[in-house]
Amino acid sequence: MGLVHADRVKETTTTTGLGTYNLAGAVAGFRTFVAGVGTTNRCLYCVENGTDWEINEGVVTDAAPDTLTRALFLASSTGAAINWGAGTKNVFAAYPAIRQNPRTTTLTAAYTNSTTTGTEVTSLSFTGLQPGTYYVCWALLFQS
Repeated sequence: MGLVHADRVKETTTTTGLGTYNLAGAVAGFRTFVAGVGTTNRCLYCVENGTDWEINEGVVTDAAPDTLTRALFLASSTGAAINWGAGTKNVFAAYPAIRQNPRTTTLTAAYTNSTTTGTEVTSLSFTGLQPGTYYVCWALLFQS
């Protein structure tokens, strides 16, 4: 189960609430998550309904219907997971800015900054994290 980035992956969903997304098939001209990312693989994605949006990392499952989990919340229009109401939402593979530049990560109650030197974070304490496996998304390069 690897982290897969894929282009031109976009589906719709009518899922409500805070649970796993049931995917309704590819939008014309795009691929499904199963075709683009692959079943049991993780991906970064965005869900939006024209007003609200949410970015997550989740796992794709080939099923009837195909599903996409909300394994790790990254960002949203409200600062929290969206409790979706009725209606059609677009779900598409994305590579969010927070992954491109880790310094853009907002330190919320779940991420407390314990020690800093200037603008560099030298120690970071994590509390209230969801259970699961976590991966380092960047490397540190320094001159000795």
